[in-house]
Amino acid sequence: MTTPATGGLRCSCCWQHDAGHRHACTHCVTQMRQWLRDLDDYATILTATPEPAPSPTTGSIGAAFGSRPPIDVRIATYLDPRSGAGAAVWRLRDPRDMDDEPIRSLPGSIHGIAQWLRSEHDESEPTHWTLASELGYLRSRVDGCAIQSWVNELYDDLRELHRQGRSFAHDVPRPLGHCLNATCDDGLVFWVMRERQGKPVDQARCVACGRTYTGLDLVRLGVAEAAG
Repeated sequence: MTTPATGGLRCSCCWQHDAGHRHACTHCVTQMRQWLRDLDDYATILTATPEPAPSPTTGSIGAAFGSRPPIDVRIATYLDPRSGAGAAVWRLRDPRDMDDEPIRSLPGSIHGIAQWLRSEHDESEPTHWTLASELGYLRSRVDGCAIQSWVNELYDDLRELHRQGRSFAHDVPRPLGHCLNATCDDGLVFWVMRERQGKPVDQARCVACGRTYTGLDLVRLGVAEAAG
């Protein structure tokens, strides 16, 4: 689909912005790169979280059979490269997992995406990989993915992995306020990651209608929220 103003392609990830002659706009490419950075942080946070300490016990029987708080199996699944529920650009589901929203393996999924991209570019597989190295590889490749028709699949895949990681790490973003668009059905406005010439730019966007907020619009949004 093209945009009437420029004749360029509409972004297949957000369907809001002109992507020029690519399939993903600059905003969505920057957003994917930021998700990949966040995933590295989430993995570090979740891996560094200490295991539950043993319960205080007395005597030899208590020391042998003292109970421990249960480990969160969701986080263990998320961090385990052997877990199922998808490890490719296209979402796959482990047939053993019948949940509506199965927990994805973060390292397994990221490695699967990296493997697929290497096969697309006839690159050899590394003899050794880590989650950090594969995330770095994807950050270096994400801009080139914008010209591919399947980039929206990659966008959705990374968004899902990011959503789960953010939930486990308790990194829940707070909205700046309610959208000022009269026709918007009470949409919430959140900060989004933008860059201009390598420097961050203050910008927010409504998740319902897609309206972007910069400069004076951000001021108006703050005034409206303060007024209640």
